[in-house]
Amino acid sequence: AFAHFAFNRADHNRADAAALDAAFAPASARSYLVAGDTIILKAGTPHEPLFAAGELPSGAALADRVFLGFDGAAPRFAVSYDAATGETLATTAGLVAFGLRQIGIERLVSPEHLGALGAAKALFNWHGSHRFGSACGQPSAIAHGGWRRDCPSCKAMHFPRTDPVVIMLAVKGERCILGRQPRFPQGNYS
Repeated sequence: AFAHFAFNRADHNRADAAALDAAFAPASARSYLVAGDTIILKAGTPHEPLFAAGELPSGAALADRVFLGFDGAAPRFAVSYDAATGETLATTAGLVAFGLRQIGIERLVSPEHLGALGAAKALFNWHGSHRFGSACGQPSAIAHGGWRRDCPSCKAMHFPRTDPVVIMLAVKGERCILGRQPRFPQGNYS
């Protein structure tokens, strides 16, 4: 479900921070909201994961922002807030909060959003665990639209890991092993 990521990642646009700030302003720009380990959604069927700039929580301290790319001509970002803000947002009328896995398993958003949500969560997890450079140990800063961290001290550039994933199916003759947790919706296996 999270493998589909159809945005134009527009790498050539990432180097210009002023252009990224400008891309955040148009009416067509939308953002996914991540707060700690949860994704904030607008309540509905399915839930809506995209927020216009004017819909972003006011009074909440924005932790980070990454540029995911363009959906057609529309800029797409992800913004993160701390976990405490997420707990507050989850109790706000019209908003709900879910873990990324639950969103995928229960199909809580339209499928075209899952890849972008997965990329956003992975990037924010990486930023959270790589605040300091591995070369000199000094604090690093988000750069290149969120797809790199730069160390102002030693000038090292750090990039998120992209690990290949392989899913195996254990088979014997006409039989295979599937896993199922009680919390999975009826008919879902892994």
